[in-house]
Amino acid sequence: MGIIIHIQAKPYQNCVRYVSSEDLQNLISSLTNCSRLQKLELIFQTSGLSKNCDQNSKSLQGLGKVLGQLNKISNLTLKMDSQSLDQNLMSLSLCIENFVNLTELNLICYNLYFDGEYHFLPFCSLLQNCKYLQTLNLGLYGISGKITLLEQVILKCPNIKNLILDLSYSSSFEGITQLCLSLSKQTQISAFTLKLEDVSESDICNFNINALFSDLSKWSSLRYLALNFSNNKVQDQDFSNLGSAITNCTTLELDLSSTDFDEENMIQLKNALENNCLLLTLSLKFKNVNSLGFSILATTLESIPHLSNLTLDVRCNDISPLGVFNLCSNLSKCNKLFFIMLNLKYFIEEEEDYKKILARIHKLKRLAQLEVIYQE
Repeated sequence: MGIIIHIQAKPYQNCVRYVSSEDLQNLISSLTNCSRLQKLELIFQTSGLSKNCDQNSKSLQGLGKVLGQLNKISNLTLKMDSQSLDQNLMSLSLCIENFVNLTELNLICYNLYFDGEYHFLPFCSLLQNCKYLQTLNLGLYGISGKITLLEQVILKCPNIKNLILDLSYSSSFEGITQLCLSLSKQTQISAFTLKLEDVSESDICNFNINALFSDLSKWSSLRYLALNFSNNKVQDQDFSNLGSAITNCTTLELDLSSTDFDEENMIQLKNALENNCLLLTLSLKFKNVNSLGFSILATTLESIPHLSNLTLDVRCNDISPLGVFNLCSNLSKCNKLFFIMLNLKYFIEEEEDYKKILARIHKLKRLAQLEVIYQE
C-alpha cells in the first residue's frame, strides 16, 4: 500500500496554481484513515506552496502531526529544493521521526547548502529512531558547503546495508575522501553507489580515486560497488588499490568515461579483476582506450571464472573495427556469460559487420540475452 503526495507548482491558465491551505486540509483528512500505509513519497517545491506563510506553517504542522501517526511506513521518499528547507519543513521532518519501521529512505534535495545544524537537523531527526533502516539513498544534487556533515547523518544508521550517495553537480567537493574514510567503520555495508557527475572542475581534479579505493577496502562486507564519474575532467589517476576494494564484490559498475584510461590503468584493472574470484556482474565504460588496452581487457574477461553478466560501452575510445571483432572473439571464450550488452555505436556501421559480431558471440552456449547497440 503506497501513496505519493506531490506538493508542487502546476500550470493553470498561464499562471502558477499554488497549493492552498484547504488543499492541505483535504490531504490531511484523507491521510487520517491510512493507518496501514507502508510506502510514502513527499515532493515539496517552494513555488508550489501558498504565499501565505502563516497558512503554510499551520497546514504543514497539521500534515506533520498526521504523518507522525503513520508508524507502519517502511519506505519513505522525500524530495525538496533548498528553499523549501525552511523552519516549517524542519518541523514536518521532526514529526516523521516516528517512522520507526523504515527499511528504505530516499532523501532527494536540490542546490542544498550544508552549513551546520540548520540544514543538518532534519536529516538526523529522521534517522535517530530508524533502527531497521537498510537502504539509505541521499541524492544531494548541487550540494555545497560542509558535506562532511553527511558522516553524522549516515552514522545514525548503524544497520544500513545499501548506501547510495549522489553528489552530482556539486560546487564544493571538499571532504568526500574524508567522508568515505570515516564511513569505513560501517563494515556492515554490502552495497555502495557513488555518483559524482558534472562536479566543479577544480574539485574533481583534486579528487583522489585511489584513496577512495583504499578506504573502500576496509568495507569487509562490500559485495556491490558502483562508481560514476561521468562528465568530469579526471586525469592522471592511479587505480592500484582497486583490487583491494573489490576483493569480495560480486557486482562492479565503473563509469570512467571522463577519465583518460591508459594502458597502465588497464593493467591495474586487469590485476584487480583477476584477483576477484566472486565477480558475477561487470559493467564498464571507458574513454580514450586504444586497441592494445582493449586487448588486455579481452584476455582479462576470459580469466574471470564466474562472470555471467557483462555490459561494455566502447564509445569514445580509440579502437578499430578489427579491434572490436577481436574483442568479441575473446568474449566467445567466456563460457559462463548469460547476459551481454555491448554499445558499439560509431564503430559498427554496416549490417554485415554486425552479423559477424553476432556469429562470434553466439558461440556461447549459456547466453540467454544479447543486446548490441551499433547505430542511431
